[in-house]
Amino acid sequence: MDTSKRPKLKLGWSRIEIAIEVFCFITLAFAPILLAMYWNQLPATSSAKLDISRQPIDWAPHTVLAVLTAIDAFIYIVLTIVAQFPHTYNYPWPITEKNAESQYRMARKFLTVIKFEINSVLLFSIWGGISLATKLVDNVDTTTIVPLMAMVFVTIFIYRFLAPRLNN
Repeated sequence: MDTSKRPKLKLGWSRIEIAIEVFCFITLAFAPILLAMYWNQLPATSSAKLDISRQPIDWAPHTVLAVLTAIDAFIYIVLTIVAQFPHTYNYPWPITEKNAESQYRMARKFLTVIKFEINSVLLFSIWGGISLATKLVDNVDTTTIVPLMAMVFVTIFIYRFLAPRLNN
């Protein structure tokens, strides 16, 4: 798809986008803080896989939690950079002068919300790994991660439902 014909607009950030971005940064910052707080208490190995009863069945070095934190930061940085260029996104509908601003704003909000949700899932995973490894809990409550992951799909559905209606 040729994005060179799309209008390039300099859009300011709405209050909602700024608020979501603040929450994104908080979830991003909280992961390394948690890791630093518990690093010395972590055993040499941490659970890497859980069975159906949420008991650990496989182990990995606790540095895996640091890798998850780095992946979280990488995703945050990449999505923050990508959000600056909504005219380059792959839209499934034509972008015109008439609908460009509304489409770009909606896509950027979508990307920011997805970024927050991904950060939340990774933060939950890191916290679960820490609490299981340090024996703060006997097993990880997976009932929390299901709604977090479902939020991602609900967000995608909402975007796919609302964005085409902005073409008018």
